[in-house]
Formats: sequence, C-alpha cells, structure tokens
Amino acid sequence: MNRAKEIFEQGQSIWFDNIDRDMLRDGRMRKMVEDGQIYGVTSNPSIFEAALKNSVSYDDVLQAMAWSGMDRGQIYLNWSKMIFSGQLVTLPIFMSQAMGRTDW
Repeated sequence: MNRAKEIFEQGQSIWFDNIDRDMLRDGRMRKMVEDGQIYGVTSNPSIFEAALKNSVSYDDVLQAMAWSGMDRGQIYLNWSKMIFSGQLVTLPIFMSQAMGRTDW
C-alpha cells in the first residue's frame, strides 16, 4: 500500500495543487488518481500565474482568448474550467465518500 492510501485510510487525503493542462490531456492526472497517489485537486491565482509564465502549454489558448477580446476577468473565468476538469477526474473518489464507501 502506498503512503497516500495509508493517509487516506486515516481520514486525511492528499490533494494536488499543481494542475497542468498537459497532465489533464495526456492522462497523467487520471493515473495519479487511479494509482491512489492523490485524492483531490485545487489551485489558486499564484499557481495559475506560475503555470502561465513557465509553460508554453497555454500559449495557444491564451492567444485565442486575447484575440477574441476577452478581458482579464473573462480569461481567469475560463481558466477556472481547467480546475473543474481536474475535479471531474476525482469525482469517483467524491462519490464513494458521499456514499460512505472507501473501497473504490
């Protein structure tokens, strides 16, 4: 059993706070969930800022949004959809907890 699973069985869970567009696209985040390495995802504006500055993964989307005339608030709202995508990856964990199960 991995350490994250042991922690989970004690009533705590490891959350991933470095959501990356590539990880969602290529399945790495889903694999982390399936392997019991993480049990939730989160983010914040500082993480978004670092992701935008340190990766070219977002350039195409950012450019398209800027060219479409979106302001900063609209662009930020669109980025929140990526967090939601990450949350969908962890939905089976949430559902098993909501139903009182831990044997997912």
